[in-house]
Amino acid sequence: MFHSYFPYYFCALESHMCNFKSNKNESNSSVFFLGNREQGFIVVLEEAPIVATFRRYATQVKEKPSEEEWRELCDLVDKTVPNFHAILSNNGELPSHHYRLCCLVRLGFDNTDIKVLISENLSNITMTYKNLHRKILQAPGSAKDFKNFIGHIGQE
Repeated sequence: MFHSYFPYYFCALESHMCNFKSNKNESNSSVFFLGNREQGFIVVLEEAPIVATFRRYATQVKEKPSEEEWRELCDLVDKTVPNFHAILSNNGELPSHHYRLCCLVRLGFDNTDIKVLISENLSNITMTYKNLHRKILQAPGSAKDFKNFIGHIGQE
C-alpha cells in the first residue's frame, strides 16, 4: 500500500528540504526525512491523497471519513513518522479516537478541522490535548505544548 504513494511522498532531495524549511516561519511538522540523510528523500505528508480527502471532509461537514479512510490515514502516519505510535502508547494503550486526534495534529490539521472530523467541540479537544500531555509525557502542559510535542515526533 505504501509503495503506491511513492510519487506523492518522495518529492525532493535534502537541498530542497533546506529551501522548503527556510521559506516557513516555523518548521513544518508534516515535512521530514524518510530513511537516512544520505538517501536525501523527504516526505511531504500534506500532499498525500488521503490527507487531501480528509481536508475535503473537514470543509464538507455533512460527510465523515469511513473506518477504512481512518485506517489509511493512520497507516500513513505509522509508516512515515518513525516511532509515532510507539511514543504515544509508551505508558499504556492509547484509545483509537485519541490516536486519530494525534494523527490529525501531526498532519497539520487545525482545531476547527479536527472538530469537524472527530465530531467534538473545541473545548473538549483542548482538554484532550492537556490530558494526553499529562498521560504521555507524565507532566502537566498546555494544548500548545502537546501539539508542539506531536509535531516533533520523528524529527531529527
